[in-house]
Amino acid sequence: MSFNLAGFAINRNYENDIEGLSKTLFKSGKNILVKGGNKFNFERSSIFGSSKGRMDFYFTEKGSFAFCNVMETPYLLGNKNVELLKGTKMLIFAMSETSMAFMYKIYVDGVKVREVQSVNGEVTFSFGEKTEIEKTENDMTEICFSLTSELIGKEFWSIEPDETFIRYVKKKV
Repeated sequence: MSFNLAGFAINRNYENDIEGLSKTLFKSGKNILVKGGNKFNFERSSIFGSSKGRMDFYFTEKGSFAFCNVMETPYLLGNKNVELLKGTKMLIFAMSETSMAFMYKIYVDGVKVREVQSVNGEVTFSFGEKTEIEKTENDMTEICFSLTSELIGKEFWSIEPDETFIRYVKKKV
C-alpha cells in the first residue's frame, strides 16, 4: 500500500483551544478553524487529495495531529508570535509514495530548524541538523511517522483505521 498524505503534528493538545490553534497556524489572523460538524475515521481522513481548507484532527493527551490538503502545507505556521509558539515543536509533512516525493519541516518555538525534500530517493534540499531518527533511518515515511509519534505521544502505527478524526474547516474572518 502506498501512502499519499499531508498534514502536521504539534506537541500540544488543542482539542479545547481551536481558537488558539487557529492563531498559531495562520499568520494573517484572517483565517480561523471552525468545526465542520463531521467525524471521520483514520482511513477516510488520510485521503491525500482532500478539499483545500479541510483539516481532520486527531487529539492525544500530549499533542494534536491533522491531515490536510497538500496545498495547505506551505502556508502553515506562519505566525511568528513568540508567546503563541513558545514551547511548541511542530512537524509539517507531505508525502507521496506513488510519485516518491517527500517533504517535511520541523519547527521549534515557531522557528524552522529542519527541512528535507526528497524525490525518487534523492535528497533535493536539506536544511538544519539531522534528527536522531534520521541518523539511523533513511525511509522518509518512517521518519515522518516516527517524528509524529514523538510529538503526539502515541505511536502513529497504533492509530486504528476506525479511530475518530474531527473535521475542522478553514474560514475567513
